[in-house]
Amino acid sequence: MKQGIYIFNNETDFLKVLKEIANHYTEKQDLHHLYKFLTSATAVKQEIDYLNTCKLNSYQGFKTDAVIKINITDKYNCNYLISYLFNHSNSNGAYYLFYKYLRKRENIYI
Repeated sequence: MKQGIYIFNNETDFLKVLKEIANHYTEKQDLHHLYKFLTSATAVKQEIDYLNTCKLNSYQGFKTDAVIKINITDKYNCNYLISYLFNHSNSNGAYYLFYKYLRKRENIYI
């Protein structure tokens, strides 16, 4: 798929494309899966400092589940799929701070 913004009609099509992307990355190079639990603004700021050194490929936020998934390439050209999990009781502060940062970093292709 080319870079850009895509709108899917249903969840099945979206998951099918994610599977194709995962297969593409795993065939060509390793894709590392990481899970991180962010509970405070301090933890979010530390993660933002790290992400400033990486290339942001894509991200997706799920507000109801308090989960943000991102795909990055670090300075060593390793690809990472990172799932950030937030505490539901404190997710508003940490989740929105992190999501706002990602919105500032995104590139829009038309």
